Amino acid sequence: MASAQSGQQRFVRRRLQVDEDGQLIPVRDAAQLSALSNEELARPAFFPADEVPSAVQWDIARATHTIELYSPILDRRPVQTSSAQLAKRVVDGVQVTVRTRDPQEQTTEPVAERVQGLVDELRAVGCLV
Repeated sequence: MASAQSGQQRFVRRRLQVDEDGQLIPVRDAAQLSALSNEELARPAFFPADEVPSAVQWDIARATHTIELYSPILDRRPVQTSSAQLAKRVVDGVQVTVRTRDPQEQTTEPVAERVQGLVDELRAVGCLV
């Protein structure tokens, strides 16, 4: 019985996405965030693709010490829409770090130049990149 149970646990962890405590990782809407407890806000959560920008903006607006953004690819639109908000957070004393691929790792020189411009834009508003 023990082996069947551990097999089920492996299936659950692999298919349903559970956290380190074995609890299911919830799917949330950005509108739900303001009603959650601090404990619930600290837990991982999934968001539908169309809710991600709202959820990220909500998180950025409420950060008190640090913001870490992980994005292997930088695009002009998200950088432009986020840079003003990130700049405000830097002025508020929040350390903002954006982790992304080095521009020199891009496949072509024009793409590398475009990405370098986005990195420079983020650095200009006070982000660590």
